[in-house]
Amino acid sequence: METLKYTCKDVLFFSKNHKMIVYDKDGQEIGAVIRTHRNEARNETVRKGSFYAFEDENGTLLTSISVKKKGWKSLEGYSYHLSDYQEDKIYDIHDVKWASFIYFHIKGFIQTNKFEAYQDWDGSLILKADKKKYASISFNEITFNVTFKIIEHPSDFLVSPAFLTQIYCMYRLYDMESKVIEELLF
Repeated sequence: METLKYTCKDVLFFSKNHKMIVYDKDGQEIGAVIRTHRNEARNETVRKGSFYAFEDENGTLLTSISVKKKGWKSLEGYSYHLSDYQEDKIYDIHDVKWASFIYFHIKGFIQTNKFEAYQDWDGSLILKADKKKYASISFNEITFNVTFKIIEHPSDFLVSPAFLTQIYCMYRLYDMESKVIEELLF
């Protein structure tokens, strides 16, 4: 299988007016990650300001993530809603309990696959379906380039930019918040 690849450029301050444009391996725009506050995300169970989405090149919303409110239980780790608007499904993904104090590690069931993503020693994210590595996500802190590499194809959804970018956004939330906590502690 030929390795698939998507790229985008992250932004330092990601407000409602910014987009992270996503490109395929040929440099063609295929969509964008947006930060949004859609009405359906504004409810009692979702943390304010934690809503990211992927829209295709036509502006159609395909996926979104939000962080569920858990109060003090969030110290054990976050729980996320991953919405797939094409299939009208919501998947629950959660941090591995207590791992968030050390590194990024999430798990959940996506379609029929046991999904897992974690931060490797080199800082990249490793994505697995049914315990088999199928993709990686890397971020360059100097250029802000994000690279999504797919090495296996467990399902169309798991290798789609609509899914992969939302996993990166979960990591982005984790990374920003862990840096704030680190600054407060040290």
